[in-house]
Order: sequence, then structure tokens, then C-alpha cells
Amino acid sequence: MFKKLLAVSACLLICATLAMGEGEKKDRLFNINGSFEGGYKAQNNFKSPWDESGGLTEGAGNRASQPVLSEFDLKLLGIVWADGAVKYPEFMAYMVINGTSNDPDDEQASDVGIGEAFLVWKPHMALNFKIGRQTVTQTVNMGHEFWGPIEFDIVTLGSTVQEGDGLEISAYLGSSDHQVGVAVLNGSAKASDIYNSAKAIDTAKGGQTDTIIWYEGSLFEKALKIMLAQQSVAVVTSTKTDEGVTSADKSETHSFSNLFISYNAGFIKPYFGYWSSTGTNTLAGSTIPNTSFTYGDIGFDKDAKMSVMTFGFEMKDLGPGDFAFEYSTATTPEAGEAGSAMAVIDLKGSMSVDYQVEMRKDITMAYTYRQLITGDYFTNGE
Repeated sequence: MFKKLLAVSACLLICATLAMGEGEKKDRLFNINGSFEGGYKAQNNFKSPWDESGGLTEGAGNRASQPVLSEFDLKLLGIVWADGAVKYPEFMAYMVINGTSNDPDDEQASDVGIGEAFLVWKPHMALNFKIGRQTVTQTVNMGHEFWGPIEFDIVTLGSTVQEGDGLEISAYLGSSDHQVGVAVLNGSAKASDIYNSAKAIDTAKGGQTDTIIWYEGSLFEKALKIMLAQQSVAVVTSTKTDEGVTSADKSETHSFSNLFISYNAGFIKPYFGYWSSTGTNTLAGSTIPNTSFTYGDIGFDKDAKMSVMTFGFEMKDLGPGDFAFEYSTATTPEAGEAGSAMAVIDLKGSMSVDYQVEMRKDITMAYTYRQLITGDYFTNGE
């Protein structure tokens, strides 16, 4: 906890220093913005193959007795504007402090932690260098943020490295309407983690590196938005030998492709997302406990494939509030077929609906219905 307090204090100091340093106040900006979300839910229990002990959704089999979710975040932003006739942020520090008062899935987790935390330097208004803990938004296949437990986001966020430490360089292609970038982050997407969920006990995952190349563009006066990304995850495994020496194996690579399109027509904003992944399913070569067979013998293919398609829309001013709908399908070849990713074979898709009414400025009440669509290989319930 002391280390986290030090880290928070350091980030606060950086943001404040950027904004409060010597010079004209009009050249600097320091902003603090916070939010709190709390809700009561009715949800049934379920179990699935990714409910491993210590995992993000370890408590999924006990959801019926977890009716309350609450979380908060505090966002800090410090900006130093560039000198000259054209005003743009030459330096920027950004950090999110977030927490939850009840996290049923991870009893070891601290109540308060740091989310995004990065520095941006723009030596030119068309060139960006970003370093720190960040999420490459071009890999996020989500057009609306629905409230609820984390397992419902595994479909749309399965190809995203969330809050990975690294460096991103991006630039305009002629104008701010078209941008390209490359990022190298520590960490791996959730789907990549699932492919490697069955590593041997003496083999620890660590040092995964995700290299991302992306494009983001807008057309028709910014009404049409397009995002493309290609990712390559170098899955590094470290193994302890009898002599205590740790060796690194970088032979595994997982690939991800991302596409997201949205069109803002004013009262309605439809969107479409797609991502696919290929990678080595480490479970295929592992031996089934107390047998002489491997998981590959019962249908786990070594080269796993998975793809997800998402369709949704947002509608403004539908009655007294705003309406949103999203439907996603997840596919992988059936057991025994080439490319079958058995660890996710039960994950068939998800559906989300919500209706939000603004009670007062910055105060919103929402009704949300979400369903995780599952198969019957491993899962009990829906």
C-alpha cells in the first residue's frame, strides 16, 4: 500500500508540476474529474473453463449472492500548451486512480489502484510520443460502455491489452482526421492469456510483448469513424531448471486483427466491430492428469483460432432517456476440428441492453440487462 501511495503522489506531483510551473497561467491547465458508479443487480451463477483459481472471474460461480457493485475513478490531467500562433498541448500528464468497494473475484486485490498513467510529448502538433500505462483504443471493439461484471466484456475486450506499460508513437496523415501509430506494450490480450492458461506449474508467464500497428480515420465531417489494428503478441515463458537458472522461450506468437466502424447520424449511432486471433494453444500438448493422454488427443488443437463480431447502436432522446443495444457472437471450430480453441469453446456471445435517464446534470440512472451466451461443453447455467 505504501508503494502505491508513493506512486499516486508522484503522478499527482507530475501533473501539478506541468500545470502549476512558472509562466503564464493561460499556458497551463490542471484538471481533476471524478465519478462514482453503484448498482444493484440480480444475476444467476455460472461456471466456465476460464474460472481458474485466482482468475478475473473466479467468483462467477457465486454471482447470485453478489448483488451490489460499486466503483469510482479520479482522473487527473495536466497540460502545457505549445508556444506559437497554433495552440496545442505540447506536454500532457494523465492518470486515473480507480477502485472498488467490493471486488468478489479477487480478494487479494487492493481497493484502490492506478489505471491509465502516461505522459505525452508532442514536438509537433501532428506527432505524438506517449509513454506509460495505457490502452490502445484502436484495439477496443466496444461502441458503448455497459455496466456490469467483468465477464460480460470478455467478448468485446478479448483482443485488448488493458493498461499495459509501453511506448506509442503516432502521427497525422495529412490531417487529424487520419492518424497512424505503432505501440509496443508489456502484456497480452485476454484471449492470449486463455490460450496459455494451462502452462506447467514450473513455468511462469512473464514479459509478454504486444506490438500494435493501427490506423484511425474519420469521413463525412467526422460522422463515419474507422479503426484498424494488427497485433502480434510475443508470449515469453520463463522456466526454472534444476540449477535454479531461468531460461526464456519466445517461440510462441499470437496474432490479432481488429476492425471497428461507427456512423453518427445524430439521433442514432450504429457500430460494427470484428476481431480475430490465432495462436498456440498450450493446453493441446499437456498431459491429462492421471492418464497417458494429452488434451490434444480429445480435441484440443495446437493452433487455436477465434473470432468475434459485434453489432450495436446508441439512440439519443428515446423518450426521457437514451437507449443502447449490443449483440456479439464468438466462434471457434468445434472440438476435434482444426483450430479448435477448447478453452473458449463455451463462449458463444453476449447481448447487452441499457436505458439511461439523466436525473440531473452529471447524475444518471440506468437499467441494464446483459446475457453471456454459452455452450454446454463445460458451462453449467448461462
